[in-house]
Amino acid sequence: MIRGVFFDLDGTLFDTRADIVEAYRRVFKEEGIPFDSARLKIGPPLEECVRTFCADVTPERMTRIINGYRMFYEGCGFPQTLPYPGVMEMLRTLFESGKKLFVATNKRMAPTREIMERQRVKPMLSGIYTPDGDPEHRRKKTENLLLAMESCGLTPGECVMVGDTFLDVRAGHEAGMAAVGVTWGYDENGLLAASSPERIIRRPGELSDTLETL
Repeated sequence: MIRGVFFDLDGTLFDTRADIVEAYRRVFKEEGIPFDSARLKIGPPLEECVRTFCADVTPERMTRIINGYRMFYEGCGFPQTLPYPGVMEMLRTLFESGKKLFVATNKRMAPTREIMERQRVKPMLSGIYTPDGDPEHRRKKTENLLLAMESCGLTPGECVMVGDTFLDVRAGHEAGMAAVGVTWGYDENGLLAASSPERIIRRPGELSDTLETL
């Protein structure tokens, strides 16, 4: 039986693209880097996203761009970040059924926590796990999944990772748990299906029944 459900944030629980695009647009404008929002991938670490537009970026410039992006993004108030249709109902159903719910994301803790609080999701969560959750060590998503299970007394067989990209599926599998892919997010070129999640769902309302089949 599945007891712990881990969710990616961007493209899985919330459509965050508009606010992210605006932050990149502003920092790239300051840096004089051409920006085409259609090329931006949502979900990977910031360094990878920056290199999509500036492959030969120096370490000093990378730091400046990332700091500028964070300043614009984390200070925006997230006016265009909204849950996907059916997500809030899905979370309430799982929470009321006794599932432990977690967010595991590549986004930093400050914006993640603010979004969860603004959207009234935080009271339903047993934990939020981000790369900067430990100031001494930048944790990968797989590490966070393992840490969360250990902290909450869960085993991989009792848990599932839910996400919209192959990165989420890979993290779940590396942590020993099943993975459910969702089709309403930021998957590109069929990479989600190619990563072999145990299940793929097309609407949030399908998740509760899907968990019973894992």
